[in-house]
Amino acid sequence: MTKRDILSLALKILGVYSIIYAVRQISNLVFAMRMAGPQPSSSPAPIWFLFGTVAPFFLSLIMAYVLLRRGDLIVLKLIKDDKDIPSLSSMDWESLIFILFLRIAGVVCLIRGLPQLSNSLIRLRPLKEAQGFMSSSNLGSFISVIVLIILGVYLLFGAKGFARFVLNK
Repeated sequence: MTKRDILSLALKILGVYSIIYAVRQISNLVFAMRMAGPQPSSSPAPIWFLFGTVAPFFLSLIMAYVLLRRGDLIVLKLIKDDKDIPSLSSMDWESLIFILFLRIAGVVCLIRGLPQLSNSLIRLRPLKEAQGFMSSSNLGSFISVIVLIILGVYLLFGAKGFARFVLNK
């Protein structure tokens, strides 16, 4: 079994995880559609709330499609030198396996972060009633999502500095 084989299989499993994540968003979607129904005020807030709920659902499904159908192309881009996974008696097996799992963790971070990004952006929009006041929890949520996405990209590309630190190399 090669590094590409393992990463390809992991991406397919994460594609299934993305479908499960999208299914878990259905309750939020139903709630948002009810909120966006006829409202006594002319406030656009329910429509923004609906968009902030629909976008993560569809982004999760898009990511599931990409991981399930195009995962092998992603693997080819990420792993240039495909090698067999060394036996456990080999000296270098630990770093190869660790870096593969870091890449898998990076995909998990992106699966969680990208759908949440649209919701965080919607929440950052200042509320009319607050006259431009942005709550600290909304700002904190946005910063958290950005850090999660950056971490996901770093891990996806192997996190070489982190791997050297952890493995004392």
